[in-house]
Amino acid sequence: MSSDLESDLLHALTSSRDENTGVRLSAVVVLSQNIEDLRAKDRLVEMLDDDNVTVEVDAAEALARFGGVDGVLAVLENLGGRGDDSDADYLAYKLYELNARHVISVSDIADTVDVALLSENQQLGLQDVAEVGGDFGS
Repeated sequence: MSSDLESDLLHALTSSRDENTGVRLSAVVVLSQNIEDLRAKDRLVEMLDDDNVTVEVDAAEALARFGGVDGVLAVLENLGGRGDDSDADYLAYKLYELNARHVISVSDIADTVDVALLSENQQLGLQDVAEVGGDFGS
């Protein structure tokens, strides 16, 4: 990684913890551009539990769009572990929207992993996505 990219990543990692929501949202963009770096991906996963639902949804979208199977599974894990958290619906809607717009295929991604190997939370997350949008397999 070039020193400029490393500097941008380090700045985004720091900014992602800023008290200002706009600064954190900007950090999500930079982190998503560097998602191949484990530090960026791990921080995006942490941001799924941000105090602001918009930051959570943007982090979920970044992980789903750019994080591959592991990114989607991380979002499903978080989603399934939320229980009755009202913000969970926003994450589920975002995954459903990305699936419906054919940006990602939640069902295809889930099918790449043996259902028996999905954690309980990931299975619950899949159910949450199906509940907000009905059948999402097509």
